[in-house]
Formats: sequence, structure tokens, C-alpha cells
Amino acid sequence: KEVVNNLGVVLTARGGMTQEEINKYMVTVVHALELENEGDRFCRLRGDYANGMVCYRKALSLEEQALGDLHPTTCDLYLRTADTFGLMGDLESSLVEYKAAIAIYERVVGKFHVKVAGIYNKLAGILMDKGEYETALSFYAKAYGCLLYTSD
Repeated sequence: KEVVNNLGVVLTARGGMTQEEINKYMVTVVHALELENEGDRFCRLRGDYANGMVCYRKALSLEEQALGDLHPTTCDLYLRTADTFGLMGDLESSLVEYKAAIAIYERVVGKFHVKVAGIYNKLAGILMDKGEYETALSFYAKAYGCLLYTSD
């Protein structure tokens, strides 16, 4: 409840929005988070990846509407969907989602961020599962390069 209130405080201080727009924004963000949590429960607690994916997609749509498509929270949903596709055995869809996440994070935090390295690592794992060893090797190298760069 405090976090939602803080959202309202920041949006009010930032200005440029009516109280009605702020309320709608806050409801959208909270609803997206509830859907994300519900998706996590389906996937992690029940192993029901199909219903989890439905929740993640709805949450992603709401977050893109409220936060935009270049937001770390939106990107985290791409990661969840990528992980879930991988667990479902849909490796092609998993790759697409990981690549979308990389594109967002590179623009938001830079190409050499530790989060980008983590995504490269996951993407390489999917490529290994597909038997695409040379491509996987290149993504593992990219992940390593990000970590070297961030440790300087």
C-alpha cells in the first residue's frame, strides 16, 4: 500500500497528469504486478506454464501501456516469458523473448551491464539445448565480455 502511495506522490510531484490519470496509472501498474505474481504462482508452484504465460502476457500488455516498452520492469516480464517458454520446450519462442529483453536492457542500462550478461548466458543455454554450439559459444563470450567490462 505504501509503494502504491509513493507512486502517486511521485506522479503528482512530476506534474503533467490529472488526478484521474494518476489513479488510472496506479491501478494499471498494480494490476500488472498482480498478474505477474499470479503467473509466478502458476509457473513455479503449480507447474502450469500455459496459464502462467497467459498472466505474463496480460501483465506485459499493461506494463507496456503504463511504463512503456523500454522499462526494466517490462523487460523482466520478457525474461519470465522466455524462461517459461524454455520450460515448456518452445526454444524458438524463448530465444525471441530473450532477444527482446536484451534489446531493452542494452538501451536502458547499456551493453555491458551485468543484467545483459545474465541474459546472454541464458540465451546461450537455450542455444546449447538446440545444439547450436558455435552460436552458444559466441553468446557465452559476450556474457563474459560484459562481466569483464563491468568489473573494471
